[in-house]
Formats: sequence, structure tokens, C-alpha cells
Amino acid sequence: MTRTSVGYTGGETDYPSYASVCAGDGHTEAIRIEWDPQQTDFSKILDVYQNKYTGGSFRFRQYRSAIWFHSPQQQAVAESFKSDFIGQKKGQLDIEPVATWWDAELYHQKYQKRMIMTLGLWAVMGSFWTVGSKVTYAAKTGLNALTRLVSS
Repeated sequence: MTRTSVGYTGGETDYPSYASVCAGDGHTEAIRIEWDPQQTDFSKILDVYQNKYTGGSFRFRQYRSAIWFHSPQQQAVAESFKSDFIGQKKGQLDIEPVATWWDAELYHQKYQKRMIMTLGLWAVMGSFWTVGSKVTYAAKTGLNALTRLVSS
């Protein structure tokens, strides 16, 4: 894969936002995957999708599972994938022609990577705090003992 981005597709309104999608404007939260066809093919991308598939949503369009195809060849591969795959697992999966894509807000892009980095930073900061507070406690206790010794 050469690039991924998250966004919205499949709805009727222009310039959707996370708030409008949550309000039910018809868009689906989606990931756009770009890849080099010299390195991999559409069916291999679908294999990765199969391993991450969670069943989709029958109730909320925003969370439905879908594959948007760009060509009749991709459509045929996607339809075959769906018939083989959905028979094995219970769930919902739509196959549709590609629709207008709208990038999600910046704070949604690379969300998982940013959260892992943020959590890692907090873990490091927490370690410094723990070490720092132990050093501070030891220094304070030592100074108090010296003060008492000098005072007596």
C-alpha cells in the first residue's frame, strides 16, 4: 500500500463532516487505500480486509461494511469475494461503484498511530514522574534528616 486516508463516501450531501455523518447524512466512514498494482493486486487487499472484518452494521449506514470498486474487473473480484466470504461469516457487506470521496477532518487521519504515540508519550512521562517523585522524596527525606541532625 502506498497511501491510506480516512473519510466519508456514499452519501448525497457535499462536504460532510463527522457531525453530519453521525447525524445520518447517508455517508459511510471509510478508508481509501492506494496501492501499486505492480506490487500487489485487488484480491490481496481483500484478503487483508477479510482478516479485519467485524460484520458491518445492518442498522447504521455510517458503520456499514462496503467495498467500492473502480472497474468491472474489481466488481467481479469483489462480488466473488462477497459470495465466498459472507457464506463463512455472518454479516453485512455492500459492493458498490466508487462514489465521491471526502477526506475526514485532520484529527481523524492516522488516528491509531497518533493515539499509540500519545499513549507512549504518557507512559514515558509517567515513568519520569514516578522516578522523579521517588528522587524528590528521597532528597526531601534526606534534607529533613540533616536539618534535624543540625538542629539538635
